[in-house]
Amino acid sequence: MKIMNRINFQKNFSRVAYVSFLLLALDGFLIHHSYNVASTNLGVALIFDPFDQTQKWEDRSLYQKLWLLLHLAVFLFSLWYTLKY
Repeated sequence: MKIMNRINFQKNFSRVAYVSFLLLALDGFLIHHSYNVASTNLGVALIFDPFDQTQKWEDRSLYQKLWLLLHLAVFLFSLWYTLKY
């Protein structure tokens, strides 16, 4: 029972942290126009996988893969934009 509580806590914590860093990134992009901080928050959000972390990449559904790859592409573009300008 203790192990299940720990897994549920980790899953919920990861989702909350992921959404929090996404919101911080949106705040940086849209309100404060601080692109370097926003792109950093976007990259940190990738650390907290919002989906099942115990699942292998090959076993994930297509929408999960597409979401994470889109997130990575947006992060890399924002990092490039920040470093270039």
